Amino acid sequence: MARTRKLLPAKVDVAHLISAGVLAAVCPRPLIEEVLAQTGRGSQRERLLPAPAVVYYVMALALWREAPLEEVLRVVCQGLHWLGGGYGEAVQASKSAISQARSRLGCDVMQRLA
Repeated sequence: MARTRKLLPAKVDVAHLISAGVLAAVCPRPLIEEVLAQTGRGSQRERLLPAPAVVYYVMALALWREAPLEEVLRVVCQGLHWLGGGYGEAVQASKSAISQARSRLGCDVMQRLA
């Protein structure tokens, strides 16, 4: 039996922005940058999906497990943009690009942040 995709709102509401804010408060960007440097997983060049954004994205996957990968990425990027994190508001990334970004990140970073 096929599952129906749970879509997040087209316009990100305050609850989703607050969720992104909680992620950023619990795990501030300087801490993420430090762990990325320690593990050698920081971005080597300017990417559509920089490593710190991918860290927040992986954390957000736990919040919205039923939502499509692209939708979670959209909400995270809009939330980080709203918070002034220097991320673009609209990131158009394919499932393949998202998967590659998660592979580049690896599990060491998330284990150290836990």
